[in-house]
Amino acid sequence: MSLQVELLADSFELVRSQKEAFARSFYRHLFMTYPQTISLFEHTDMKRQEASLVAALSLVVSLLKKGEQDQLVSVAEALGRRHHGYGVKWEHYWMVGKVLLSTLADCLGQRWTPALNDAWAQAYEALVKLMWSGPVPDEA
Repeated sequence: MSLQVELLADSFELVRSQKEAFARSFYRHLFMTYPQTISLFEHTDMKRQEASLVAALSLVVSLLKKGEQDQLVSVAEALGRRHHGYGVKWEHYWMVGKVLLSTLADCLGQRWTPALNDAWAQAYEALVKLMWSGPVPDEA
């Protein structure tokens, strides 16, 4: 699978300019669509969590753009271990993925195209596979 890095990077620059609204919308949508995820954030400072979401996406896009694959694998595996420690299950990743794509579409409006949707979906799937490969593969 070949990721469309420039498409991801260009679109994320547009998201970054409205990062607070994007992150707030993401979590609002996640909790409304999948209320079972609320318990994962019971003891979380949501302002900090929103900033962490944008920072993680920024880092992943930046590493993709720089072609730093080894570092991307390390970052993804560390994220996976951390999320596993928070109680994140396999099915949560797909809930988050659906909400991420929907929130990106809302944020980008008419700029959101089927090609952009596919690029983000492929990148998210690749990231999740890396994240899950580290923590506890037998739970998949």
